[in-house]
Amino acid sequence: GYVELPMKKGESVIFSAGITATNVRNLKAVWDKELTRRNARTDMYATLCNSAAQFYKRIEDKDKCYLLAGFPWFSHPTAREEFFSVPACTLGIGRSDYWDLIMDKTAIPEVQAFISGETSNLVLGGLDEPDAMVRKSYSELWQLYLYGRGSQAIRTDCGGSSGFHSQKQAPAHVPPSE
Repeated sequence: GYVELPMKKGESVIFSAGITATNVRNLKAVWDKELTRRNARTDMYATLCNSAAQFYKRIEDKDKCYLLAGFPWFSHPTAREEFFSVPACTLGIGRSDYWDLIMDKTAIPEVQAFISGETSNLVLGGLDEPDAMVRKSYSELWQLYLYGRGSQAIRTDCGGSSGFHSQKQAPAHVPPSE
């Protein structure tokens, strides 16, 4: 079939098709709500942000979220790929809320369960791979850096040289104390 309707210049039409009836008076509100959630793709950065967000696999009933390596080919999250990609796909696009959800509420509890031997309910695969924990440390270092604390904070938090432990700089003529 087809639809014909008269329109004037600048007029908007919201078309909805489905297998169940809906209240047409709510369509404009639903459209406006969804439009505010949409990432505008006005430049390359916005397009990359939109693409990165498509790799989130959210499990609502468990309040968990994983980062898939490639959708739909890799529907099961793996530690190696998730830990390597999570800084860029969350913090790199300004989505620290997803960093917290993916790392703090999902990955870290699963890593702790794996270390304590509770492997029956794990969703994140590949935690037994040799470099999985190295990738986790890599992600945590990027988290420190990308949260605006910079490389100086990484050196402090990771036990770097004593010169980085103090926020105050000693005057040039006074040697720093150990």
